[in-house]
Amino acid sequence: MKTDTNGHPEWIRHYDSHSGVNSFAGVTALPNNMVAAIGTFAENVTSGAVTFSLGSGQDPYFVIVDSAGNLQTMQQIYGDGFYNAGNFITSDKVGNIYIGGYVTDSIFGGTIAAYHSVGGNNDFFVMKYGVDCSCTSGPTAAFSDTGTHHTIGVTYTGTTSGLDSVVWSFGDGATYTGTGTTHTYAAAGTYNVCVTTYTTCGIDEHCGNFVVDSPTHVLVGSISNSIIKVYPNPARDELNVTGLNENTKYRLLSVTGVSVEEGILQIGSSSISMQGVSPGVYILEMIGEGGEKDIVRVVKE
Repeated sequence: MKTDTNGHPEWIRHYDSHSGVNSFAGVTALPNNMVAAIGTFAENVTSGAVTFSLGSGQDPYFVIVDSAGNLQTMQQIYGDGFYNAGNFITSDKVGNIYIGGYVTDSIFGGTIAAYHSVGGNNDFFVMKYGVDCSCTSGPTAAFSDTGTHHTIGVTYTGTTSGLDSVVWSFGDGATYTGTGTTHTYAAAGTYNVCVTTYTTCGIDEHCGNFVVDSPTHVLVGSISNSIIKVYPNPARDELNVTGLNENTKYRLLSVTGVSVEEGILQIGSSSISMQGVSPGVYILEMIGEGGEKDIVRVVKE
């Protein structure tokens, strides 16, 4: 859980198990605005699409989450005895994680050789998860962005040495892997855009808020086969209309058909003042020189 300085929760993440053994043992702050936590589970443990399962006994596992609570990794530490547990966790300035716990028989750490108990009911182990010892500093994630209204373009500008992958999170559930892309939002709001840098010397994340005024309503209009864009929608001070191939009359109608605004939209781009319009739902009616008519539903905030 993360709370603000007044103790109000900002987010809560849980890791679910069907057994009576699913315990939290410790947490450590990482130098890249992430945190790591250690625990022990039996039978199974699940977080979203990630699930670990055991035939019997119990194993340690740890998670790394970013400052928004998004899961970056979830790793099981395998043991082949019945009782294995993760009890302690700490980290260093580069972002390496050090885990301590106990093992009944053997414990496995990825590609390194397993530790085998020398006897007794259990032994204590210490394991390092992180980067090569030759690394003296971690990576730095960064990005630049461009965009208007509902579409953002992002370009990675962070560390490139030893770069393995760059992963984007756009705050609406969408993700992307690569050094740059564009993303279109379906609704207005403030979105937390994050880029995570994975290198041979660690992981880093950088986030920034992107304010989306509104999606753009795109209409393949009958007026001279125009591709008409109407934005922002909802609108506050003005409504923009682009893409018209001819001067076009317009009327802004209430849902009961009463005209509250009318005028001429110019070829190319025009704007309609919404400052004197009461909040609500309206119909923008556009009439071409030959009598063709297109309509768009708009909202005034």
